[in-house]
Amino acid sequence: YWTRSSPDGRFVAYGLASGTANGNAEVFDLERDAAVPVMALYDPAFFPDGSGWVLQGGDRNTCSRSVLTSEPSALTTLETGCAKISEIGLNQSLGAEPSGDYLALDGSFRGDNGGRVATLANPFADFGPAAALHLTSLVFNGTVFQADDTASLTLPDEGNFALSPSGSLVLSRLGSPNDIEQHGYRLRSLAWNEAHTALETTELGHYCINGGDAAFSFDERWIVLHHYVEASDAEELGFTGEDDPAFAEYLSKGASNLYLIETATGLRQRITRMAPGQYALFPHFRSDGWLYFVVRTAGTTTEYIAASDAAL
Repeated sequence: YWTRSSPDGRFVAYGLASGTANGNAEVFDLERDAAVPVMALYDPAFFPDGSGWVLQGGDRNTCSRSVLTSEPSALTTLETGCAKISEIGLNQSLGAEPSGDYLALDGSFRGDNGGRVATLANPFADFGPAAALHLTSLVFNGTVFQADDTASLTLPDEGNFALSPSGSLVLSRLGSPNDIEQHGYRLRSLAWNEAHTALETTELGHYCINGGDAAFSFDERWIVLHHYVEASDAEELGFTGEDDPAFAEYLSKGASNLYLIETATGLRQRITRMAPGQYALFPHFRSDGWLYFVVRTAGTTTEYIAASDAAL
């Protein structure tokens, strides 16, 4: 459902549509030019300092960086350095408080695995009145990560939460009590209360674009996301309108493009122009500002991971 890389870009982790006897996920080590199968399924993420990573669906879900730098040929998630932290739910994102704890955020979400076949709309945002986020602080004891404090916060009609690297901002896909459609993204501050027993938040902004899971840059200046092409995008893509014959292939084959949003101003910029049937998906940042993202062509089984310096 998405792809994520270590902050330095060396390791790229992803789930597989059809796995092997050694696992249904992989971590590709670019330094060794080696794909390492993992007995897990999906939802990879790395802590901002690269000290550890999460990959869901295995016996254990949180491992230290040393598990990867030991140059394994395969991983079971039972290695020394891995731990099962049940407080970290699916669709998680990771952060770290400056001079403080590591953080894992999860909550209500809608899955998104588009582009394998024609995908003609952005994911629904039917999160409902009980939608909530969950924040877990973690500590590293020198071998494994361990859960510390945890708290929840009810945010009706919000989901697919993305935590900023410092843990001070959270972005959500915004739904509505009246329908199942997405209504943009909402930006909030996020902090523990003084006793570290509850969460406090303030709404900071609303971005009027729909799309999938988003990610912050390491300096938190930028947000990046993928947006599935819809009829309303015709003019923005240079066509006369949704009835333009040249736009017809997009309406039948679909596509998705990547957008950068400046966090403070909401200034939006499209940074790809994919052809009908081509999908740029699951973008995220390396620590140096480069982007990694997946490219799929509907109806094929080969995917590509691409890099871009568009944010620089």
